[in-house]
Amino acid sequence: MHKIQRDIARLLKIQEKERELLRLDERRAALPKELEGARAAVRGAEEDVRRIREELKALHLKKKDFELESGEKNEAIARYQKQQFEVKTNVEYQALQKEIVNRRVENSRIEDRILDLMLEIEAHEGRVREGEGVVKAKGAELAEEEKRVEAELARIAARGAAVAAERDALLPAVDEAVLRRYQRIFKNKRGTAVVPLTDYICGGCHMQLPQQITHLVRKGDELVICENCSRILYWPEGLMEKEPAPGGGEKGEADMAARVPAAAPDGDHRSPAAVPEGTAPGRAA
Repeated sequence: MHKIQRDIARLLKIQEKERELLRLDERRAALPKELEGARAAVRGAEEDVRRIREELKALHLKKKDFELESGEKNEAIARYQKQQFEVKTNVEYQALQKEIVNRRVENSRIEDRILDLMLEIEAHEGRVREGEGVVKAKGAELAEEEKRVEAELARIAARGAAVAAERDALLPAVDEAVLRRYQRIFKNKRGTAVVPLTDYICGGCHMQLPQQITHLVRKGDELVICENCSRILYWPEGLMEKEPAPGGGEKGEADMAARVPAAAPDGDHRSPAAVPEGTAPGRAA
């Protein structure tokens, strides 16, 4: 196996680790949004209670107004009754009696309205208690969600540290220039820098490539870049060759392909901001 093929095999493993790191980053970014639903439920329940409390306050004020009006009617009745003892004629007495009757009729309607308001107040107080129960329940659900998110964030952090360490351990084995090229492409191409070439088709952009490019990729002694998407190309079968055992020439791992992950299709994950390539497609040093 050529050195370039060994580097590509290692890059595929590095790419697998970095793609997992991207997935972890996406999950980490999504978790706070999952709490928004629970927080919105708490806010909605609190708003319902606040609205019912405002309605209850208005009912109490209205009841108070009616009670004041009823008191005024009762005071008028008492005043008219007192005046009845002071009048000289029956006509004056009857006029006062009529006023007393009118005030009592009006007061009866007011007292009926007060009773209706008392029933409304009682219903609203029940709704307040019920709403406060909902707020408490939603608050408990939010607390559980916050614990779950906190635990998952901790797991993500631990897994991310482990994956990053695994990736970093692979970096020194790759040619420095090849690694730099890979890193630029990875940032530029949504997390997929190394793709297979199968039946003249690039595994990144899915475009058919010239026979000359295919020949260079299959030859495997130089880094070849897709002329359409600028990704690094490799021939999967070329990575299946076994390297010579120690003592038989160049040192290396046996059967590299057994440990090489398959390249994921383009577009699965978003990547950091693009970094200019600065190198023409095709062959690369």
